[in-house]
Amino acid sequence: MPKVSIIIPTYNGEKFINKTIESVVGQTYKDWELIIVDDFSNDNTKEIIKEWEKEDKRIRSIFLDKNSGGPAHPKNIGIENSKGEYVAFLDHDDEWMPEKLEKQIDFLKNKLNDKYELVTCNFLIDINGEKYKYITPTYNLDSQLSHILNGNFVHSCSSIIVRKKIIDSLGGFDESMKMSDDWDLYLRMLQLGYFIGIVPEVLFIWHSQTNRAGKRIVFEGRSELEYFLKKHKNVYTLHNDVFWKKLLSLSLLCFFIGNFEDGRKYLRESFRIKHNFLSVMLMMLSYFHSVRLFKFIFYLKKLASSNVLEKSINFSDVLR
Repeated sequence: MPKVSIIIPTYNGEKFINKTIESVVGQTYKDWELIIVDDFSNDNTKEIIKEWEKEDKRIRSIFLDKNSGGPAHPKNIGIENSKGEYVAFLDHDDEWMPEKLEKQIDFLKNKLNDKYELVTCNFLIDINGEKYKYITPTYNLDSQLSHILNGNFVHSCSSIIVRKKIIDSLGGFDESMKMSDDWDLYLRMLQLGYFIGIVPEVLFIWHSQTNRAGKRIVFEGRSELEYFLKKHKNVYTLHNDVFWKKLLSLSLLCFFIGNFEDGRKYLRESFRIKHNFLSVMLMMLSYFHSVRLFKFIFYLKKLASSNVLEKSINFSDVLR
């Protein structure tokens, strides 16, 4: 039985998946199985996967007979068919550093870290050849829950390894979510008293696909955040400072896409917790019905959160 089950969900990944699989085969830790779940691709992905299966007996594939519309279902199928003690995930356009599995398995096997059931890492973000380092924040165990409510500080599912018994006990990923299924999983895990550990090293590369339709992503982000807050309202109401911020974010997303009625609804809900100059100004500005103005505010908010990124001046230095 393999120690680690690696799951790659893919859809139309012919441009990236060779590099992704190569990064798995090149791991210094060798006791793994790779399960590639193809979500009904209509390009050459299936043929590429089959060639890899012939080359390495540790690789096996599952081809779905219809597209599920998001990564959660393929990941759950992979989990159901996995045999390892640990489960790791890798998006079809990401790459692992050669020691990624070895360093994270060593972390989880260390008796000093027995309080952790999942481990993440730092990583590089590649945006059109420009490399940035994402530094995963380190939080005290008793504050991890409040910080995950504030946002997905783990950021990418490609960064994690988790004990399979934990992910099984959680019932896997929420398949109604397309963008935030991993954030939801981490929150549910922390609610049950499990904790997230960090290997503070760059262990994978996330390739940002900048050709995605921006406004569509905001539409989807708005509906997902709305669903997320409703699903976890019981725990959010115990952390009102965080809940207030998320309601402000949701109202801003509504304004960004021109839905001023819902935006004001969520602002009024935030006022029941507290209000400040910013929230009052947002309410006043919403009556001008200027989407362009809120796009600018949204941009400033996004810019302000970019302090987790460090420009990697020399990529080769990071890899040493």
